[in-house]
Amino acid sequence: MNVGEIVGEALDYPGSNLKKVLTLGIFIIIINLLTLLTLRTSLIIGVLLIPPIFLVYGYTLRVIKATVAGFDELPDFDEWGDMLIDGLKVFVVAIVYMIIPAIVLAASIILLLTRSNPTVALIGIVIGIILVIIFGLVENIAIAHMAFNDSLGAAFSIGEILNVISEISWLKYIIWIIGVTIVITGAYIVTMAALSIILLPIAGLFGVAAITQMTPEIASAGFILVLIIMLLPLGLFVVPYLRLFYARALGRLYSDR
Repeated sequence: MNVGEIVGEALDYPGSNLKKVLTLGIFIIIINLLTLLTLRTSLIIGVLLIPPIFLVYGYTLRVIKATVAGFDELPDFDEWGDMLIDGLKVFVVAIVYMIIPAIVLAASIILLLTRSNPTVALIGIVIGIILVIIFGLVENIAIAHMAFNDSLGAAFSIGEILNVISEISWLKYIIWIIGVTIVITGAYIVTMAALSIILLPIAGLFGVAAITQMTPEIASAGFILVLIIMLLPLGLFVVPYLRLFYARALGRLYSDR
């Protein structure tokens, strides 16, 4: 399959079972709500974020597993313990691959903020961004390789992973990255534009009411309403759909070599 076929097929894939897309969306909504509660109340609530985050990661890995195994249906939401463990594996892989770029970026930003050596700081930031791109490219295939082998260790078999990328071809992989990025970015732009058209009159109405009546409660209520209108379609449908699209496209790219 060429990249266009991979991306096109992956776009259709989540639509085969919208109920499962919405199920994944419920977990994403829960994550969003718990994040807001954590920011507004206590960091202790942040502990509650762990299970839904790992379940989302775990289901994403399950989609990649199903794809590289040759299945065309969205996998079921079952065996929750295994899904949590899979999510933990994805989290560990992401942390390990990004720890070096994160250290370089953090040190460079600290240098920039303290103004102790701005030139070195800027060079460090550029190097850090390059490292994020390089490690991110390897990490993607590492996760697919882990899914294919059903082994966490496979995600760190750098030689095997680089061989897989060579089999895919770096050119095809880069084109794939560009294609997937265009689809995801375009989907968010269209969604946000549509939501803005809907939300502007509502935000304006509450803004005028707050100014004329001098009631911060009205402004707060309007803000919450706008936030809910934004989070529901994004968290319930758009984000899970694009996550499943990405997982399917990655699985297809890995298996088509």
